Amino acid sequence: MALHPYSPDWPQQFAAIWENQPPILNTGELFAITEHPRYKLEVGAPETDNLARIYAQKWVDFFRQLWEAFVLLRQTDLLPREKAANTFFRGRSCALSQRKK
Repeated sequence: MALHPYSPDWPQQFAAIWENQPPILNTGELFAITEHPRYKLEVGAPETDNLARIYAQKWVDFFRQLWEAFVLLRQTDLLPREKAANTFFRGRSCALSQRKK
């Protein structure tokens, strides 16, 4: 019998399937992550800085769900990165957009 996604036993069903599941964070580890200066929102900081931190938080949250991080990258182009964004699959220069219909 399949469990309904909103039943209280649903997470345990999939936790048993997930091999190599990382341990749940304790209070100190959770505090260290949420208070890290790279991710913590600053009151009075420029809006763009706090928005960049929100995207950094989402990036950390999606590290196990790569497809969602990729979609966020494609939608916003605001994920934290050390180099410029790729441009070879965007706009009119894309080979797929120039195909004959």
